Amino acid sequence: MTACHYQEDKLVIINNSQNAICYETLIKKGTTYFEGSAGGKIGIKSSDSPAVRGSIASTIRKYSSDMILYVVYYRCKDADFIYRNTNFIVNDKRFKVDKYSLKELDSINWVIRYPRFSAMK
Repeated sequence: MTACHYQEDKLVIINNSQNAICYETLIKKGTTYFEGSAGGKIGIKSSDSPAVRGSIASTIRKYSSDMILYVVYYRCKDADFIYRNTNFIVNDKRFKVDKYSLKELDSINWVIRYPRFSAMK
């Protein structure tokens, strides 16, 4: 029996907001979205790296149909809804969704700041 060995990804999400947030990373394959990593909770003015078995970059290269990483931010009390509705939350206006290409992630050294300021888009 083998164990699943998780490690932190090179992706770092920094929460610059005044509230704790939860997040989920998603990758699109065809018309379906799936988790790119384990999501997480980030305290005020804190950061987090999602737990992964392999890198998010390699998962995008191998499975993504659009080569985009979707990061969904939500109130932690909405976690059950998020997990039950993964395929629909990207288009749900109740949640903040940022999209990043691999090239863009490389250009920012895989460090994402929330909220994402319009000057940074």
